[in-house]
Amino acid sequence: MKRRVLIGLIAFIVVFVSSCTQYRVMPPWMLPGFDNEKPVEYVTVTLDYDNGNISTEKIQKGAAFVIPGIGDETVDGKSFTFWTDDDGSEFYAGDKVVVSENLNLTASWVSSETAVVIGSTEYDDLGAAFKEAGDNSVVVLTKDAESTALQTDSTTTKNMTIVLNGNTLTVTKPLAGSAGTQNQALQNLKGNTVTIKNGEIALDAENARMVFQNYGNLILDNVKVTVTDSSVEILSINAGTVVLRNGTVLDGSACTTAADIFYWPTAGYTEGATLIIEDNDSRIIGPFGYSNDYDYAEEKYEGKTQADLYDDFISNTKVLIPSDYPYELNMISNEYFDYVTVDDSDNPGYSRILPILK
Repeated sequence: MKRRVLIGLIAFIVVFVSSCTQYRVMPPWMLPGFDNEKPVEYVTVTLDYDNGNISTEKIQKGAAFVIPGIGDETVDGKSFTFWTDDDGSEFYAGDKVVVSENLNLTASWVSSETAVVIGSTEYDDLGAAFKEAGDNSVVVLTKDAESTALQTDSTTTKNMTIVLNGNTLTVTKPLAGSAGTQNQALQNLKGNTVTIKNGEIALDAENARMVFQNYGNLILDNVKVTVTDSSVEILSINAGTVVLRNGTVLDGSACTTAADIFYWPTAGYTEGATLIIEDNDSRIIGPFGYSNDYDYAEEKYEGKTQADLYDDFISNTKVLIPSDYPYELNMISNEYFDYVTVDDSDNPGYSRILPILK
């Protein structure tokens, strides 16, 4: 009896495997992962606060790790700036890094009287540090602080990063801007790229009218700005590209205009302007303007038709949002345009807010 059962079982297996082979189907025990799963690998992140306090954390190999901050805590009269690894590379609070091997980080500190550092150089004012910063500099705010305004130089080309370190930067006078319009917290001029990350920005100055005015490239990475004065605008894009990422929120719900993108070729900014909202957690809250300096009076533009002017406008400006974006931009009504949202074939995964001539 047992022999018959064994022979029958063997026959069944032979027939089953043959059938799988015939129809190109793998039997279950040959499928990837079937009873052969690899054990999950872990790596260790060690945080040495350099004050006798060491903590460790195990995370899955290849996973993202958010670099922690220490807040406004001071130790022995010192404030936290950033972390360094065994090779001396700097890591900043709020950054996300993929960890594929053990990572040892040691906290760096400066005097609690110091507001800003660039490497080992200490400053009292972020505006002054920003002005002196060289190309590829990282300017680190060590605590909540007030600062004069930030302005890039149109005669140079720099790529600079401001790490707010979980702190709040409050911009006061003197403000930035062109002659006669010095009313901004940051004016980023053509040819420069500025990244601001991981913190909050406030504006506290009489006659202030704008937080960010951009003609170059500006990246706001996990930045929060709230404006309650209706006469102040948070972001104006006259040229270049602005990117909002990692939960950046510009709350101008109290503003007449929270933000705008404006194509300005008659002022020489023919390269156009682009806004990219990279993720579903980043937002512009409040009225959003999207227009140009054409008034569509054809005689002003050497006989160009309204269609020519419109084609130039939409060819040189873009507002991109994720395809599954859960919010709507509050578009300001315009006498020339309606606005529709369409898939953007040039940027998979994004939709484009497109002005349509009325």
